[in-house]
Amino acid sequence: MSLHVKGAMDRRSFIAAAAVGALGIVGTGALGGCSSSSAQESGSSKQTYNITDTRDVDVVVVGSGGTGCSAAFRAAELGLNVVLVEKQASTGGTSRCSEGLFAIGSSIQKALGVEISEQHIISEAMDYHHWIPDTDLYQTYFSASAANVEWMIGNGIEFETVTSLGTSAQTWHVYKTDASGLPGNLYMQTWAKIVADKGVEIVTNTTGSEIEMDNGKVAGLICDSGDGTYLEVKAKAIILGTGGYSDDADMVVALSGYDRNRFSPSGMGGRTGDGITMAQSVGAALAPFPGTVMFYGGKLPGTTFGQDIFAATSFEPLLWVNQDAKRFCNEMVSENNFSYSGNSQIKQKRVVSILTKAQMDQFVNEGSIFGCAQYIARGQKLTKLWDQYNALVSGGSTDVYQADSIAGLAEQAGLDADALQTTVDEYNDYCDTGVDLEFEKDSQYLLPVEEGPFYGFNLEVGYFTTVGGLKVDTKAEVLDSAGDPIPGLYAGGCDAGGLYGDSYDVTICAGSQQGWAVHTGKTAAESAAAYLG
Repeated sequence: MSLHVKGAMDRRSFIAAAAVGALGIVGTGALGGCSSSSAQESGSSKQTYNITDTRDVDVVVVGSGGTGCSAAFRAAELGLNVVLVEKQASTGGTSRCSEGLFAIGSSIQKALGVEISEQHIISEAMDYHHWIPDTDLYQTYFSASAANVEWMIGNGIEFETVTSLGTSAQTWHVYKTDASGLPGNLYMQTWAKIVADKGVEIVTNTTGSEIEMDNGKVAGLICDSGDGTYLEVKAKAIILGTGGYSDDADMVVALSGYDRNRFSPSGMGGRTGDGITMAQSVGAALAPFPGTVMFYGGKLPGTTFGQDIFAATSFEPLLWVNQDAKRFCNEMVSENNFSYSGNSQIKQKRVVSILTKAQMDQFVNEGSIFGCAQYIARGQKLTKLWDQYNALVSGGSTDVYQADSIAGLAEQAGLDADALQTTVDEYNDYCDTGVDLEFEKDSQYLLPVEEGPFYGFNLEVGYFTTVGGLKVDTKAEVLDSAGDPIPGLYAGGCDAGGLYGDSYDVTICAGSQQGWAVHTGKTAAESAAAYLG
């Protein structure tokens, strides 16, 4: 299948989380050099570009997140001449929003006395994915994960500890953080610094547009400088790390089949499938389940992951109903497996989270139940909850409802009043008896919806990133439809699929995608070095 989207030409804004300011290394952006107009042939398309600058290097890396930085640094370590191209104004990508990464057998784990069987985790992960992924990818990645962490530590990347996420094994290596509000900001700033210190040229505000081929082999990359001019990087190896396609709704719909009105991405923006579509244009194949996304469950529109009101409305085990005013899952899924929470909600036409004023006040005065990952600890008081609620109301949000009765709430939310009353009555009965006859929710989390005022919140389905993509082998080589490597073309992170089935494996090995980004970036650089001789 071939997809043609305008992603490579788009300039998308950072989301609210980026308001902390321009972070990371800012590159040269506007490039000097000789000017020429040239027609470059790539794949099946031919396009005339106004090329105003050129580079002649060994490797060009596209994207400066966890994949791109690890690839660029490792390639430079191996003595290769490298240019790193980034479409945004600063480096880091959505890896700046990540909290940690997966590894087994690191020195940090050993210091904490953590002993985990690598083969057991691989078997658990493959069972979780119904043995859809490539077993070789898992074994190669997991076996190298500890060495990857030691390599990072040895070059200045700092971790706070190793912990679990929900029911996962204790394999989540959480980064040291700064005051920016983005848990991966210091992590990616450090990556950008060591990449620059290694002599890699970083070019920002520049988007990879087209792969140049010569006799079936990579010959270079045409890059859009955003001002009508183009940079041509002549290189026999290209490493793609553009972060997947989370911000291109058309591509998400085409690959996943989800209702475009039901999902909402979180991240730093700009992930429009550039690497994937460029690779497809030169014959690359997609991995199984290319439409897999990393859901984190419900999300009240107008809020950001980790806010107090986000946690209260979307991450706590309260009462959720669908368009028919009926429950559709065990609401504890938000804690037990946020990927499954998203899976359950994306199938509904609507989801409304229902709370009482007493529950809202309890979150403020006594603390949250589940919290929210590394952003809000269990039991932490949600002191900003009412302020954030009032800001949504005063801002004219149409996704927030308040009424003194269930019937009034149903009318405001556009739900059937009798059906909602029946659902609330049945749920309250479960709370009284301590037995959930529908979904077996743990009795301690059966919290009744009894006294008003009552509040309703529309939830769309949020996701961190896409985790399906190009078909790659254990060397991070991009494969064609026959399963053969495209000479000189490599991909990693969210551009490289094949590691997952239909869901992210958060309950087994939290942080596996960021660990995959580093692993595939490093592996791609090593493979490129071997290919270049």
